[in-house]
Amino acid sequence: MFVRSTVIDAEPARVGDGVAFVRDRVLPLITDLDGNLGLTMLVNRVTGRTVTSSMWGTRAAMERTVPTVVPVRNEVAVLLGGTPVAEEWEVAELFRVRRDEPGFANRSTRLEFDPGDAEQLVDIYRTTTVHALSMLDGFASAGLLIDLDEGRAVSLVTFVDRQSMEDSRRAAAEIRRTSVDKAHARATEVVESEMVLAELHLPDQA
Repeated sequence: MFVRSTVIDAEPARVGDGVAFVRDRVLPLITDLDGNLGLTMLVNRVTGRTVTSSMWGTRAAMERTVPTVVPVRNEVAVLLGGTPVAEEWEVAELFRVRRDEPGFANRSTRLEFDPGDAEQLVDIYRTTTVHALSMLDGFASAGLLIDLDEGRAVSLVTFVDRQSMEDSRRAAAEIRRTSVDKAHARATEVVESEMVLAELHLPDQA
């Protein structure tokens, strides 16, 4: 599976309007496209950071939608008062004990790594990191997205509510430190957000 994300550092006061636009205009458009598996949106209402991600069954399906996506991406950016940054990822790992829902909380960790270490990074995440994360109270899901060509990745860990996410900070930081060291990677950013949209239709879901 593959993911296209649009990151916009918006004006915080405009986030509500942006969420409404994505929910009412973007979601129906994107999820009707061939090969789409759904859409999510994360927001940090304090900083204005928004991340809107669409999931696709194949890279080809994702790439075919570029002419459709670019105009609406620009509309969202104007509405939010920020510059859109488009990113494309491959889903290297996805583990869920609960289906993501609006109102859940998410912690995203951006990583940099040597492309030669990609297999080791994915293996450690799958066999060690996910197991440790799944023991945290309120854990709902964990996923690892990678861009092998650029040597970048992002870990997305979702909790059933913000309190669970906040309570996990110390334990999660230790898990992150241990995993990153073992994988010879570097954590470059950690962002906590609210999941405001979660419409995913993945193969293992009804």
